[in-house]
Amino acid sequence: MKVQKVIVEEKSYPLYILLDKEFEVIEPVKRFIKYLDNTGKAPN
Repeated sequence: MKVQKVIVEEKSYPLYILLDKEFEVIEPVKRFIKYLDNTGKAPN
């Protein structure tokens, strides 16, 4: 697994996603991180 930093122009902070061994996004983690970001609970 690998953590990948993602820069989004609309955000003032970087986001991070978790990738599996084939470098595919792990969807449940992505959805949880998106939930945290959208609700303002964690700037990731």
